[in-house]
Amino acid sequence: MIADTLRRIQTKKGISVYAGAKDGKVRKLDPSDGSVIWTSADFGDSAYGLACDPDGYVYVGPDDGKVRKLDPSDGSTLWTSADFGSCAYGLACDPDGYVYVGAWDGIVRKLDPSDGSVIWTSTDFGNDARGLACDSDGYVYVGTYDGKVRKLDPSDGSTLWTSAAFGSCAYGLACDPDGYVYVGAVYGIVRKLNPSTGSVIWTSTAFSTHAWSLACDPDGYVYVGVQEGYVRKLNPSTGSVIWTSTDFGNDARGLACDPDGYVYVGVQEGYVRKLNPSTGSTMWTSADFGDDARGLACDPDGYVYVGTYDGKVRKLDPSDGSTVWTSDAFGTQAYGITTNYYAGWGI
Repeated sequence: MIADTLRRIQTKKGISVYAGAKDGKVRKLDPSDGSVIWTSADFGDSAYGLACDPDGYVYVGPDDGKVRKLDPSDGSTLWTSADFGSCAYGLACDPDGYVYVGAWDGIVRKLDPSDGSVIWTSTDFGNDARGLACDSDGYVYVGTYDGKVRKLDPSDGSTLWTSAAFGSCAYGLACDPDGYVYVGAVYGIVRKLNPSTGSVIWTSTAFSTHAWSLACDPDGYVYVGVQEGYVRKLNPSTGSVIWTSTDFGNDARGLACDPDGYVYVGVQEGYVRKLNPSTGSTMWTSADFGDDARGLACDPDGYVYVGTYDGKVRKLDPSDGSTVWTSDAFGTQAYGITTNYYAGWGI
């Protein structure tokens, strides 16, 4: 499973919506009607790693372990990186536009955005370096299968600190507006880490089996979606639970916050809900989209985009959850959803 690492990047372009699906292709969708503006080349399988840089360029990491940079105007491939093994699903761009990739081999690479060459390679962290996040100062955080988080120096990839081991699968990573780091791993536990030392500031109670879906709102509050279908809002000062949502069934893995701080959750049963950030109450429930509404992203106007198992993307009206449009089916598993404002993971 892939981290629900959420990244907010305000680009210099207008609103763009990108979808990566199981068929290995990326599509750019017209946000007004969902029509396909372009379709990329076929990259093999599972184009789930997606990111946009501050200039609006698109990066995709599919199952084959290679990263591609796509021209946002026509989807052409500007460069293809070296082969990093497999599952190049951990992707992030820093404020200066540099690209970071974490793959199955447990290694993070920094790529030159001009040609895709490797600027540095981190040490080997064992396996599955797919939890990635960049803070506002450009520092890189990686969560791996061994349950540890590392802070990497963006200049050379050296490890500045390594956290304690938090069990395994430290794939849920988020940074708040003040640079604090949150990690969700197995046993449903969330920790807040000191960005200077990696020490644990607080540890939440155990919420379930997996706490891989994490998001921070503009005010720094932390939201966690867990395997049992609940969402919780946590106090960033103490880690205490401010509210717990109702039970939404199973796998509250798609999680996003809009510019006004409203919370959206997509679950295995195929529904999306909008939650009141003050109380956790459900403001609306979308139509049933079949199965696995786990690819979520928001645009600057607060519209919500959801990619589901049926390979379709829907745009939802934030006022009532109605479906503004439904795209064509792009095979199956349209879980890689990115706007050039806010990128949401949902695998």
